[in-house]
Amino acid sequence: MEEERQNFSAKAGPFPWLLITQYKQEHNFSIGAHGDIIKTIPELRDKRIFDYNDGWLTVHDDNGYSIFNPATSESIQFPPLSFRPDQFVSFSNLSGPPGNPDSMLILFEKNASSFIFCRIGDRQWTEQPASGDLDYKDNDGDYLISPVWCRGKLFSRTRFSLKIVEIERLVHDQFVIRLLPLRIPKFLKFYRRYSDLKMMESDGEVFIVNVALREGEWRDGSYNLEPTAVEVRRLDFSRMEWERVDRVKDRAFFLANRCHFSCPAAEPLVEESHLYFFPPTSKSFYSFNLEDQTIHVSFPFSNLPTSKCFPTWVMPRFSGETENDLVEGRKETGEISKHVAIKEEKETGIEVEGRFCELPPDILFGISRHLVLHDYTSFRGVNRMSRLAVPPIQWTSIAWDRFEFNDPLPPWLVFPQNNICNFIDPLRGQRYPMKIADFSLEEFRICYSKDGWCVILRENSMFLWNSFSKKIIWLPDMLHNCDSVVNCCFSTSPESSDCILVLGCTENGIEFDIDYIFLEDREWLNFLAFNTGDGFCLTDSNTPVFHDGTFFFLGKEGNLGVFEYFEVVDVLQNPQCPCNSFCESYLLESKGKLLSVFVGSFGEWVRIFSLDISEMVWIELQDIGNQTLYVSRFSSFSMTATTPDMRNKVYFPRFSGNNPVYYSLDSKRFHSHGTEDVLRGIYNTNELLLGAWVELKWY
Repeated sequence: MEEERQNFSAKAGPFPWLLITQYKQEHNFSIGAHGDIIKTIPELRDKRIFDYNDGWLTVHDDNGYSIFNPATSESIQFPPLSFRPDQFVSFSNLSGPPGNPDSMLILFEKNASSFIFCRIGDRQWTEQPASGDLDYKDNDGDYLISPVWCRGKLFSRTRFSLKIVEIERLVHDQFVIRLLPLRIPKFLKFYRRYSDLKMMESDGEVFIVNVALREGEWRDGSYNLEPTAVEVRRLDFSRMEWERVDRVKDRAFFLANRCHFSCPAAEPLVEESHLYFFPPTSKSFYSFNLEDQTIHVSFPFSNLPTSKCFPTWVMPRFSGETENDLVEGRKETGEISKHVAIKEEKETGIEVEGRFCELPPDILFGISRHLVLHDYTSFRGVNRMSRLAVPPIQWTSIAWDRFEFNDPLPPWLVFPQNNICNFIDPLRGQRYPMKIADFSLEEFRICYSKDGWCVILRENSMFLWNSFSKKIIWLPDMLHNCDSVVNCCFSTSPESSDCILVLGCTENGIEFDIDYIFLEDREWLNFLAFNTGDGFCLTDSNTPVFHDGTFFFLGKEGNLGVFEYFEVVDVLQNPQCPCNSFCESYLLESKGKLLSVFVGSFGEWVRIFSLDISEMVWIELQDIGNQTLYVSRFSSFSMTATTPDMRNKVYFPRFSGNNPVYYSLDSKRFHSHGTEDVLRGIYNTNELLLGAWVELKWY
């Protein structure tokens, strides 16, 4: 048995394992990111998993509570426990691994009137009344969830009121609850239908992780839930505030239903500042990169059962093993040493000073004429000589004559991060940070882009920003909260006298309002527009389109709603959705026609349709000629192909390595731009979740 355990450990390696749970069946392990090792665990048959701590699962069955180590198959049974009719356990927490003198299993009652705990080796459970700041009788069914140990104390949150509590264990195992002066912050300042919120400990810090989910494709009687945004915050104990996190140095997070933890990074399998998780009903795991805000979806696990299963992560720990032992084990395999060597090479590389400053001014100026936008401004910032030789850009149409290009420029991708906007030139693989304004923008998002203008949502205010001319148009206070905005668009250039901005909003996901404003009038107006009972539901997966004097909305089910003349709102009976099932949908205008783009699950297929206004039917297109479509959740439009190899293609805010991903209507496959790679749908690509296409216009 010991030899079998060692052989299994050697194959698996000191990395997180994937635990696959099937209802009333045995539990299986799929080891590593590729699922190439399988271990069946009959000891977990018919057991409910409550928690995971330090390599041990807390499980429950008809015999009561026990803890189980999946790496060693060790099991420790706790004494039987009888509950009163009004008692129900919502969560549990193991304070430390067996062998730790302070190790005990703590059960959290749903009504939170007491703590029930038992040390390993005790013959009976102990129940202590809870005391402290919370009055549970007046909590309207609220209760504590997500307990985590940090700095010798337990931290937990309430299920509905989102309060944060600190639970201290005093002498004689008395537990005192203190209400902390903060709550779970409002995450991701935009509308989301579902939210998966986790509280966890990592390296002596408390973190909150929120994954926003949307309903994807309808399969097997339910919608697949897909991530639309991810945000991480750390508790600053000194200020008692939640601060946004864009990097978790040398660590990675693994998230599941009740089992979430962090572990040391060990590239390439476990990458720094990455979050690994399985959305409900998924058979692929996702990894989110905090630093570049992209999400990666793995190939589906071929060995997952066809019936409904519940994947989760665990970190194998063998008897007496600590996290430091895991790090040492990875050093022996060379994983960490290679990672550190690469980082040191990047961080301590020596820059060699050239003789750029000795070039004549006319040569510097000649070089600048062949540079693009931010390359031009960066070129000016090299030194004093380059600033004197290369004049600053005056953002007008005349200024464009300074540059020499053989082809028009394709759009860029823009996404918010911290207090800046990051621009990506996808065809050149270059990124450019740009500060929006001199004021703070700690909480903002881009919710629409058109004609070089971006609609920026900040707290409960909104403004329009041209990233190239630096112009800002402020709008009056909104009628709805910022997280009620589902999608938006404007009719014409914001600088024109007849520009109208339209917002689709909802407070409850059932009734949908349209808020709109004539930019010259400076006053918001409101219509109660759609209701799910009318068969129409707005979606945040696409944006409306202003076409031929009418605002068109593509609903979640693929049908159309219209808003015209600011008096008429209607759900069109025709055209009907041209696809039985789809994962993504986009609406855009191309050469005076309304187009829709539908995408199958994980890019299994892409179909494009043109609306025949006279017959009100969607006509499928097999070829879009010399056009290139650019689609994303926050902006979609068509452009004449800037190069011959870009015609008849659809570009997504996705990357394969550093290369943008597109779908070719010629090959009917996904490809990586600039290579001959043929992709298997969108698997193993990185999506810029909050990215919007922006056209390079400055006037």
